[in-house]
Amino acid sequence: MTEKRLPLWDRNKQAQYRVASERLALETAARKDGEHTVASLDAILGDLSVEERSFLEYLLLSGKYTVVALYEDRLFTSLVKKGLLQVPPGVGTILMQRLQTAYSVPRAVWEALNQRCGNLIPDADPDRIQRLEELTKHFDRRVEALV
Repeated sequence: MTEKRLPLWDRNKQAQYRVASERLALETAARKDGEHTVASLDAILGDLSVEERSFLEYLLLSGKYTVVALYEDRLFTSLVKKGLLQVPPGVGTILMQRLQTAYSVPRAVWEALNQRCGNLIPDADPDRIQRLEELTKHFDRRVEALV
């Protein structure tokens, strides 16, 4: 009856737990920032529809990476599936009656898009302001606000 019980938790298990927790935290942060999307961004951009490409152009020209829009709009759900937009953590529908929410471009994706700006936006000419006005009119009914 005087058997010594083996401990369930020791320094080795604690070290393994800490390493696994830190790795998971880093992977979660990288996923939230969109680093997994940046790795395949060129392929994703090549598969965009004209509407999706125009919307990214709209965001880049406006300099805004967060929008308030309808939650179930196919454009936004498609961009979320591709990793180009996300619903920020903790953000649900803002107005349940109108089914709106906030969408934002992940940080790493936004930086990569700005670096590839020339591929998405035609030449940097003086018509950029006019093009932004055209896109604003085009997306006016779908986007409540740019933030």
